[in-house]
Amino acid sequence: MPGEPGNTCSNVWSISSGVRIAYLTAMILTTLLLRQKIALPLLMAAYRWRRGGYSVRFSFAYGFATWLMIIGFDDYMMGLSFQPSWLGLK
Repeated sequence: MPGEPGNTCSNVWSISSGVRIAYLTAMILTTLLLRQKIALPLLMAAYRWRRGGYSVRFSFAYGFATWLMIIGFDDYMMGLSFQPSWLGLK
């Protein structure tokens, strides 16, 4: 029940939730500035490294694999259009 001690809604905005919201906000802003093809792998690597506790090398290898999948499946095979960059990057 919400009124019971230890089970209140006050812990909704805990540090962990705040960090998740910060990553989502960074994802949206980075997507608008750099493009989805750059922002998604970059932020996945950063999230793996910072929150997942993986090594930097593994995290960026994971981000690179994500980039390959985005390019391979979404761009070439399905021909999806991506969010254009506000900075004009192609």
